[in-house]
Amino acid sequence: MKKRTFLLALVLIISVATTVNAASEAIKAYLFKGTIVINNKPVELEDMPLLNYNGRTYVPLRAFSGWASADVGYDKGSQTVYVDYPSHLPVKSEMNQKNSNEDFKLHIFSEKAVYAEGEPIRIWSRLSNENDHPVTVIHSGPFVGYDIKDEEGFEHNQIYAFYAMPVTLNPGDESSSSLSSSYFAMYNANKNGMNAEIIKYLNETARPSMLSKGTYTITAVANYSRTQNDIVGSKVLLKTSITITVK
Repeated sequence: MKKRTFLLALVLIISVATTVNAASEAIKAYLFKGTIVINNKPVELEDMPLLNYNGRTYVPLRAFSGWASADVGYDKGSQTVYVDYPSHLPVKSEMNQKNSNEDFKLHIFSEKAVYAEGEPIRIWSRLSNENDHPVTVIHSGPFVGYDIKDEEGFEHNQIYAFYAMPVTLNPGDESSSSLSSSYFAMYNANKNGMNAEIIKYLNETARPSMLSKGTYTITAVANYSRTQNDIVGSKVLLKTSITITVK
């Protein structure tokens, strides 16, 4: 199956409520009982079945977007489907900031200083060991997380897991992390008072991960402890921030 044909199929079948008013718009399709494997892993279909129409397989767009780490939304007023997905194309930073301590150097980058509203925002960070010896620390959740603060002072912080695990960076090693669009969706849900109803927010909002116009401070945070025996007492927060504008 050609890639172009497959992408067209994804666009044609979208999981939104529509009403067919004319008989000429009705089609006859069959359930496809095959298996989809993405990156060598079979995916669970459950309540999102595939369809076979004229020898071609149609995949629900919302389901496929989830598998591809994309956000999908539907604007009922304009009958527009939005798909916002992370880009994996080569990128050059337009701005950056860095900070360091005796353990690591933390560097945050942004593709642009100013983004158009609705444009994908590409921010990433690198935590590196520039010592001449290995450094082992204890961390919970993401090694490097992100905080976001808007010009009104509203702030959404990274949520960390309760478990702790050791990680070692040898001299010259680094740990890289990209700020995903899902984090912006969490920020939006939290600001709109729907943090406890995140699934509802994602399903009912046309573009849940889109930042509205304004100025935002994005902070990369390396949150770790130096010893297993005293996780709280030896906790370290290494931070560095950049400020972007959405117009």
